[in-house]
Amino acid sequence: MNRSDPSTQQPVIAPPSRRIRLRLPRLKTARGVFDARRVASTIAFFARDLHKHLGLLIPAGLAMLAATLLSLAAPWPVQVVLDHVILGRPARGVMSDVLARLGDPRNVLLAACAAVVLIAAARGLFEYASQILQADAAHRIGNKLRHRVFKHLQQLSLRFHERSRTGDLLLRLTGDITLVRDLLVASLFDLMAALLLLSGLLAMMFRLSPALAAVALATLPAVVAASWLTSVRLRAAVRKKREKEGDLISAAAEVLGAISHVQAFTREDAEKDRVSRLERSSLRAELKTVRLESKLARTVEIVTALGTCGILYLGVGDVLAGKLSPGTLIVFISYYTSLVKPIRQLAKTAGRMAKASSCADRVREVLDEVPEIQDAPDAVVAPPLAGHIRFERLRFDYEPGRPVLRDIHLDIPSGQRVALVGPTGAGKSTLMKLLLRFYDPTAGCVRVDGRDIREFTLESLRRQISVVQQHTVLFGTTLGDNIAMGRLGATRADVEAAARELGIEEWIASLPNGYDTIVGERGATLSGGQRQLVALARAILRGGRILIFDEPTTGLDGRTEQQIRRALQRAMRNRTTLIISHGLRPLADVDRVIVLTEGRIVQDGSHDDLRGEVGVYRELFEVPSEPDLVRGAPA
Repeated sequence: MNRSDPSTQQPVIAPPSRRIRLRLPRLKTARGVFDARRVASTIAFFARDLHKHLGLLIPAGLAMLAATLLSLAAPWPVQVVLDHVILGRPARGVMSDVLARLGDPRNVLLAACAAVVLIAAARGLFEYASQILQADAAHRIGNKLRHRVFKHLQQLSLRFHERSRTGDLLLRLTGDITLVRDLLVASLFDLMAALLLLSGLLAMMFRLSPALAAVALATLPAVVAASWLTSVRLRAAVRKKREKEGDLISAAAEVLGAISHVQAFTREDAEKDRVSRLERSSLRAELKTVRLESKLARTVEIVTALGTCGILYLGVGDVLAGKLSPGTLIVFISYYTSLVKPIRQLAKTAGRMAKASSCADRVREVLDEVPEIQDAPDAVVAPPLAGHIRFERLRFDYEPGRPVLRDIHLDIPSGQRVALVGPTGAGKSTLMKLLLRFYDPTAGCVRVDGRDIREFTLESLRRQISVVQQHTVLFGTTLGDNIAMGRLGATRADVEAAARELGIEEWIASLPNGYDTIVGERGATLSGGQRQLVALARAILRGGRILIFDEPTTGLDGRTEQQIRRALQRAMRNRTTLIISHGLRPLADVDRVIVLTEGRIVQDGSHDDLRGEVGVYRELFEVPSEPDLVRGAPA
């Protein structure tokens, strides 16, 4: 499917947002370009996630605004005490009326103390409310976004997952989304709070003393420039750090997932050293980001210290000249001291947003990925299928110009049992992937009951096909739950019926807790043959008229193989069955054998027909005499 086709893209930005054209700055440095438009685009991409939680975000914003106003009022009680209680300076305007009503200076002092406590308490209450509402909204947004990404990952085609590393995808699904959540809520609110407080402080400072405010304002360009220039380098450093962490997680997952092989080949120390090297690489990337953040904080501290020196020098001169009262200078110094907080907050927020925007890019890469295999616009729900399969003029290329299957013509009547054999890489598994629509053919088509399978919805097609893979996947839950995964909504009675049909109810009853036995992660507490039996029961429960078995008896001992073959014979009754096999014994249970070589069908017939022919089939198996073959068949 063409990824550039707009009809295949999911809408991610509301229509009004598309019409907005903002001219945002691009800052060039020796190390790259920080594009503010890109940051805005990232926020706009996730705008619908914010819009759904406005009921929490708006009250949080109002509480933040109230806390900011109270912060501006905080130093004024001290000004009243210093100027009017200690120095006895006369008041003007409304303050003169208030002081006249209070009368005794002690009453003025008590009122000022009460105002300090009330302002602090109210500001703390509003900040608390804002933080609680922000945290609630952030977790809801993060959970919804994680659900959205996880759902999309499950819908992406097999080709995407085959070229992606599981550890990197897990990092995008967990840590990256956490930082995106921080970008959408905490960082945005911190940015708005800092800008509100900064604007209020500057407005009050210009009102009190334009000259001193100009000194304070002169420090801002240096702080802003340092913040943006550092954020450019920080963004690249964070992206590299996340990639290193993804490599580390993938390596650890590979080792733990193949722990038996690691121990068998005594590679514990080698793998520990490999993971250690990746840890050191990740640490170096992490330290680089920490150094950049620390350098930014140090630069801000130096700039603000220089500003404080200038204000003290000029401010004391204005007090001595009678232009300012001592209390007003104290308020101004308090405002400038408070000005450091939003400036530093802006610097920190810029770094956090640079870090989070790199993670947001990684999440967007997943969400922007269009599934290669999708339902056609006019796709219909597949009716109950009889299982008549036909491959017509089939060709498939994993890469352009490198065909894996060539000119495949194959008709499999309903209920027929067919084995696919051939050397490794002949295209057997690829043929099954095309039947399941994990891929679409490069040319030709796959038909079931006479209809191109692309006419059906993916869910309705795959629901009627049961698959038992060579490497059975079991989950760390009960045996009954693992069987029930074959069909959504299956009951315990359905699970037991599938086990009875397969003839494994006695084996299940012999387990310590029967169907409630915990099988361990990936079925670790079961043998290979037992895992295959569970997978077969799952396939039976699914109820599809088409069964696919990929190497069902590979690696099993003779007794277990016979047990699996008996179960297979029961499973194949009245179902169209395709078996991929490199072993000879399962071929005695099928009606027809298809031999593939280099992506082509080279032989087609029953075992009896092919065993006497000179060709690939005979070379593959060096067919023994009939008594030898029958000797291995189950009773």
